[in-house]
Amino acid sequence: MKEYEHIQFMAQKLGFQSFTELQHKAFCADETYNSGRWLFVIGATSSGKTLIPLLLYFREYMRKKGEGKPHRLLFAVPYRALAGQKQKEISEMTERLGLELRVTLSTGEFRGDDMDVLNGKTDIAVIIYEKVFMFSSMKRSFLDSYDMLVLDEIGLTQDTSRGIKADFILLQAVAHEKLRVIALGTPFYDWSRYISAGKFFQIQVNQRPILLETYPIYYTKAGVNYVGSGCMAVQPCLFESLHNRGIEVNPRRRTDRIIADICQYHLGMGHKILIFENNRTEVRLLAQRICSELSERGVLKAEKSESACRQYILEETAVQNDEELYGIMDKNDYRAFSAGIGYHNADVPTSLRLLIEKEFLESDGCLRILCSTETLVYGINSNADVVIIPSMIKQHIEELQSADFLYPNEYMNYIGRAGRLDPSLPADRQVRKGYVYPFLKAKYCIPDEERVNPEKDQKLLWENLQKEVQRPLVISSCFFSADLDTLPFYLLSLFPNAADGCSGCSALTADELLRYTRLLPKPPGLEIDEKERIDGLLDLLLKRKLICIANDEEDEDEEYVPEYRLTDVGRKLSGYIIGIDDYDGLTAMICRCITDKNMFKADLLLGVMVSSEVRIHIAQDIPPLTDYYPQTLEQSVRAMKQMLERQSRGVFSKSQYQAIKEDIKNYTAWLKNGQYKRLAGYRRFQRQRLLFALFLWSDENCTIKQFYDAFFVNYTQMKRFAEYISYRLDIIRLALPSVTDENGELLYRKIGMERLREAELWMKEQSDELFYRIPAFICRFLNIQCSDPREAQKIRAVAKVYIDLRRIQDKGETLDQSERKKVREIKARIETWHNEEWKKAFHSEFREVLL
Repeated sequence: MKEYEHIQFMAQKLGFQSFTELQHKAFCADETYNSGRWLFVIGATSSGKTLIPLLLYFREYMRKKGEGKPHRLLFAVPYRALAGQKQKEISEMTERLGLELRVTLSTGEFRGDDMDVLNGKTDIAVIIYEKVFMFSSMKRSFLDSYDMLVLDEIGLTQDTSRGIKADFILLQAVAHEKLRVIALGTPFYDWSRYISAGKFFQIQVNQRPILLETYPIYYTKAGVNYVGSGCMAVQPCLFESLHNRGIEVNPRRRTDRIIADICQYHLGMGHKILIFENNRTEVRLLAQRICSELSERGVLKAEKSESACRQYILEETAVQNDEELYGIMDKNDYRAFSAGIGYHNADVPTSLRLLIEKEFLESDGCLRILCSTETLVYGINSNADVVIIPSMIKQHIEELQSADFLYPNEYMNYIGRAGRLDPSLPADRQVRKGYVYPFLKAKYCIPDEERVNPEKDQKLLWENLQKEVQRPLVISSCFFSADLDTLPFYLLSLFPNAADGCSGCSALTADELLRYTRLLPKPPGLEIDEKERIDGLLDLLLKRKLICIANDEEDEDEEYVPEYRLTDVGRKLSGYIIGIDDYDGLTAMICRCITDKNMFKADLLLGVMVSSEVRIHIAQDIPPLTDYYPQTLEQSVRAMKQMLERQSRGVFSKSQYQAIKEDIKNYTAWLKNGQYKRLAGYRRFQRQRLLFALFLWSDENCTIKQFYDAFFVNYTQMKRFAEYISYRLDIIRLALPSVTDENGELLYRKIGMERLREAELWMKEQSDELFYRIPAFICRFLNIQCSDPREAQKIRAVAKVYIDLRRIQDKGETLDQSERKKVREIKARIETWHNEEWKKAFHSEFREVLL
């Protein structure tokens, strides 16, 4: 009981008056306090799962601190948005407990502390799953630097695009004896196979501490034909004919009225409302439409004027002007925000996203209604009272053409955002309720003579969903069902990396690898030959010179068992994930872009964009231009034509330049003839549009407004895309020493080792230019490599100074008064720099101008 009382005392200092049933069960179990035992904590949303490992960490940290020993935590989450919130929450907890702990963040966009995280020079690292996988593959001793690993939202293992990484993190963790793993999951899956495979101690409570009231709403084109019993917000009714305002811009939808009725009712009760819509564009438009609808009804009243709201957002997000939010916030969005309605999706910049979360998730925040994609579904602590799901159909990421009814785990996570726990009240005195409104496009009463498709009728699908929720699916690792194309690079991550200084233990046999993978939870009745599968994956890696055979066949009397180890290229690529077909395509393409005389940037980028995985990413993440808005097509073609004329010919191969020039000529003709649909659906045009967008992205003189007006891609979308392409350029660069041409000849033997090193440096410059948005020329001039996004802004500013001085120097004439004034301003700015080497470089290069 002494341990329990200590934990309870800490919880009360953090503002939690009593434990939930799940927390009580966890802290009463002796196994919970055994630091050598892995825990699997399973509880419904709002059951307080996250607090359990954090309190255990703080308890152990205090104990070890008394002994003069460190205690470090890796807290892994699936999404960037969740990582930011967890870092904020944990930092606030450490302050309340009076602990001086360093809490760092490591995601795709936050890399500044990555070396400290990699080397265990932090107390708590909040990190996305991809980073844990990459770091533990690059440096096997990475996990040795930490004492506890928390895997939040472990349901990620069932996400086919990310889940295998979570599984392999568990595999790698097994080898680290001092590392304690605590997995946090929901009871919407049956985790028995994972618990057995990892020898976890299970702590599970299925009951949700907050009562939910669910009111399904059935509707058709005619109107609402049924509403769940007891619903006060909506009644069955016929839809009136829609009189759309500005139909070309943002037409109303029939469901808008239903949503507005629900919002009106619950706003009157002082509730906060979360509306989930799985379309990034639609969440923004929906917020605007609901604002207009409720304003017309007199339900909403703006707390601030549009201009005051705009100024507040700019100040809170610390952006210089609203141009930085161009394409994200316009007058309609500011108007909605001032009335208490916002939107949240992956395209919203981080600073604005955090402000939106604060204003909605905090009880005294100004936002009352939030339209969101899944970015607020998993693990985010929400104060919403109401969840509205206007569509139960979701397009699944791994299959672009697939749209399915929500899976049980997805639905339960959606509704879990309603009626969150009030930490100021004991568990037995919780008074909040959650309200859920799923929309079903179906008839509630189906006439006997009417035939329905059980795979499409939403009434039948809803009824099946309710049954499935009651009997959770027994799950296993996606490794066994994944396509072979995706698996070789995962297998690569299992080899000990010689970079850790463990070359003597770096070789593995096929049987040893098979034993590793057999630790993963296996589906029943598996009908694949696992040994043959591993042998096939090893053969794929051998052919690409990513692994090699470490031992020779010596004794003919003994059965020869080959041992495999990483090659130098395999060691560098360990932790990177790419389909083997895409890898082959990229390495074949690079031979055409790099010759003994030239390196063609445009050919390289277009070659990367042709690969299947990149095409899928573009389709998912970059909105295509459509024939509904011909002016966007016209402006993009115009921008492409202007940029082609300005680009250096050395950026393109001769054939590529001529091909694009001819294409742009054709596009111009199509537009002139009104063939907008033809152009909008032409994939080659969409790729070329993104090629020029990448060129403009790297132009330090281009503003966000200019960029958006040219290609209609907002800053966040382009940032993600540039990072994605940068990742693939890194893979190509690291693979260069093993790349062969169509005849099987190694590239470096054709062009020479010196040229290969030049190509590697050039590829690094192209990758950094995209990721950090820093021109390669300034990195060469200053002899630097940027590895910290926090420094990128400074370097971009230095690049602008360089360009201004170069332009004045190249003019080669006597300076006029305005130019002399500009030189004096630049000289004064240079003197403010703290880096003396940069100052010397500029004074040396531009001596005559600056004098």
